[in-house]
Amino acid sequence: MPKSLRSTIEEPTNTRDSILMSLKSPLGIRTVWIVVEGEDDVQVYERLFDKRYSIVKHASIDDSRRGGYKNVELIVDEVNGQVRDAKIIGIRDKDYSCILDPEVSFPENIFVTDKRDLELMLLESESVSSVLKCWANPLYEEAFATAKDVACFLGYLRIYNHIYLLSCDFHRLKVSRIWNQNTHELHDNWKQHCLSLFDEVISEADLKDFVRKYKLFELSWYDICRGHDLIKFLSLALIRQEFNYEAIFNKMVNSYSVNDFSKTDLYASIYKWQAVNNVSILL
Repeated sequence: MPKSLRSTIEEPTNTRDSILMSLKSPLGIRTVWIVVEGEDDVQVYERLFDKRYSIVKHASIDDSRRGGYKNVELIVDEVNGQVRDAKIIGIRDKDYSCILDPEVSFPENIFVTDKRDLELMLLESESVSSVLKCWANPLYEEAFATAKDVACFLGYLRIYNHIYLLSCDFHRLKVSRIWNQNTHELHDNWKQHCLSLFDEVISEADLKDFVRKYKLFELSWYDICRGHDLIKFLSLALIRQEFNYEAIFNKMVNSYSVNDFSKTDLYASIYKWQAVNNVSILL
């Protein structure tokens, strides 16, 4: 039976209030709520947890679709604060939180990806990388190397921005100034365009000194690159429309298995949590 207009209007449209309303029922109290950063995260994690006992929700805190790690942490904290018996966890990207403080701790019931973000966690698995190579062969190896170069350079700039609190707006980055759509290759001055986001505060030499100072060259590129950057430039370097961003991401999601997930530190942490809380949500 279709919902009445009244019930439709009164039903919460944000994650926090939706969970709080559900927790008023016996089923809601028995359910383990898993709050993640974005809708892409929901697509991935829904495949990795048992839907009979858990629900994965995108972390919107108002009536918009905005998510992000701050909302994840806030929702988990507020729900735990209001409903003592709630079973709720949050999963967020590690981001660059460990760059300055390798011993950084996260709030209670908050778990983080092994690598910089969800996309890099997927790409690290042999299952995903082998499927992508097979799918996009023979273009893949060269295209991936190009995309990784750009994503690493941008990653260093993002870390620089993170450490020195410069509030650089990376949305100003024009892909057309980095990637030449006519020749299907990087512009010669693409690095200078990236650096220009900082309004001449930083030069390429400054960035190299920064990388040496913080020994960023010792870190895995999985912790340096931002997944969105890597996939975006991989799709451009692969040229053909069939290798667009959405297609690449979907291929990654569908080739990432529960077995891949079981090898991560994230899985191990949640496994311990479910044992302590007497629940079973991992497949």
